[in-house]
Amino acid sequence: MIYKAGQQGKFFNLKIFWRWIIFAIWHGATAYFGTIYGLAGPTDNDGKTQSHWFTSCIAFTVVVHIISIKIYIETVHWNWISFSTGLFCMALYYVSVMVMNTPDVSFFF
Repeated sequence: MIYKAGQQGKFFNLKIFWRWIIFAIWHGATAYFGTIYGLAGPTDNDGKTQSHWFTSCIAFTVVVHIISIKIYIETVHWNWISFSTGLFCMALYYVSVMVMNTPDVSFFF
């Protein structure tokens, strides 16, 4: 009884599969082209362009946010554990990006 909806294909079928694939292509293309063309040209006060690392880090951050928002939209059962875990993961991501960007740590990588 508990698996009946899954056996009937209500959660995963061909239509749902292609819907997720099309959304993935759209979100990936938006993240890629939005950062590549959005950050093209001079982006600071001196007229310098940003490095490839900066552009790719922004693109990856956009992808992390898109995935997190999609998970939040699809989540059915919310509680304080799921909400706080999501916030903790986003905070941990930003802290790790800031730490990895310091000169002493980035020298090793």
